[in-house]
Amino acid sequence: MLSAGTSPGDSEAPVSVPNQGESLPPRADAMMESLRSVGYNLETAIADIVDNSISAAATEIEIQFEWSGSSSWVRIRDNGHGMSESELREAMRLGGRSPLEPRTPEDLGRFGLGLKTASFSQCRRLTVTSRQRDMIEHTRCWDLDYVQEKRDWILLEGSHPSSDQGALSAPPVTGGTAVLWERLDRVVPHPEAAAAHDHFLEMVDDTYRHLAMVFHRYLTGRGAIRMTVNGRQVEPWDPFLSANRATQLLPETTLGEGDTTVLVRPYVLPHESKLSQEEHRYAAGPRGWNAQQGFYVYRNRRLIVPGSWLGMYQQEEHTKLARVQLDIQNAVDSAWHVDVRKATAVPPAIIRRQLQQIAQKTRQLARRVYGHRGAVESERIQGTITHVWEERKVTDTGHAYRINRRHPVIKDSLSQQVNRSAVNAGLRLIEETIPINLITARFNEQTLDQEAPFQRSESELMAMMDRLAATLCDTMTPAEIRDMLLRLEPFAHYPDIVAAAQFCKEVPE
Repeated sequence: MLSAGTSPGDSEAPVSVPNQGESLPPRADAMMESLRSVGYNLETAIADIVDNSISAAATEIEIQFEWSGSSSWVRIRDNGHGMSESELREAMRLGGRSPLEPRTPEDLGRFGLGLKTASFSQCRRLTVTSRQRDMIEHTRCWDLDYVQEKRDWILLEGSHPSSDQGALSAPPVTGGTAVLWERLDRVVPHPEAAAAHDHFLEMVDDTYRHLAMVFHRYLTGRGAIRMTVNGRQVEPWDPFLSANRATQLLPETTLGEGDTTVLVRPYVLPHESKLSQEEHRYAAGPRGWNAQQGFYVYRNRRLIVPGSWLGMYQQEEHTKLARVQLDIQNAVDSAWHVDVRKATAVPPAIIRRQLQQIAQKTRQLARRVYGHRGAVESERIQGTITHVWEERKVTDTGHAYRINRRHPVIKDSLSQQVNRSAVNAGLRLIEETIPINLITARFNEQTLDQEAPFQRSESELMAMMDRLAATLCDTMTPAEIRDMLLRLEPFAHYPDIVAAAQFCKEVPE
């Protein structure tokens, strides 16, 4: 049946008009309260605001925490290009920009929600003041209590009458933006509590460490940004210890094509015996050695995943030295399932297998470095090091640790005029009762700064070395003995002591 005005020869059929429906906006008060539970914590929320500052080409970013009980506040201020009044108004709109709109490569945003959701997750009053170069400043404010009272999307022009005027410090005349959080009900839920102030100060330190990690590539090198937290300049935390000569960089790989390419750079960090105590603490990062292993996913140089095997492997003690840098662009946000908080990412299936293969190789090398106390480079120079302990596979899923009877010190002990079977029985008792579960639990509980063997008993080490050397003087020269000792654990950890020792009544030069 044809509609009126058409004929069998017409090429196009009439378009039916759908029901126009009705506008059904969300309740302002309910929506605002719901947006407070997106999943931010204090440091990730502040990092989201810093993203906006970096996108605005800021070169200086100041984060200020002010303790005043229930009147405490937090301010993030930058010297970026600032906003006009209309731009500020749109920036304060929820969903002011669609995530489908193209972004410049330098843009760290995506959903048009970060400023609002990050702020509401921590406070009930958000005030933003901004000015462009040599222009007047403009201010807008969301007050959740006022929205709840009016049940409407009422954005205040100017600041709230009860806002802290000292906190409403204007951006520089050259341009910039200041974001002020007041009524910090999520940051200071119990301001009257005795420990509230101390907890507030702890969160300041946590934020400092988080920013040092997330933005470390923006805080160093050419065009570095200067960032401060309560006046303290944020020093970058490099998770790869790339300046350390003992860090091993595996072959760099590029996966994908065009805007979807992923740059992969695997690292194996040095064994702790090659690091000073300060370097070892530094490399542990904000979350500790075990938690910081895995993939580090960077979006436009901004860290969004600070150490995770992305569901491919478990984080284990013996792979804690493995860290893999992944660089993606904001054009692949959808493919990588980057969330509103820019805190999670899931690699596309098309490259997941390749990433897993790279991770496996990196983890294998990390195990070697961890298990041999950093001896991979020594093996290349000196040959295989003989270790006191050996790992043996006893079943498909089980491993055992055995004392190496071929180690010269152990071999010498067994060759003495003693009850050999009794000595072997004692060694077996040690092997079968290693408290592996307790050691693992201790490692998982906190970073264990294990010292090199005999570090506190150098005299014992030297006595053991002299005893062993004395048994070899009839068959080896002093130079040969030194060469052998440098391939034996624990002496390989002390090349200076081995080099300075005198063997076989050797006359010092």
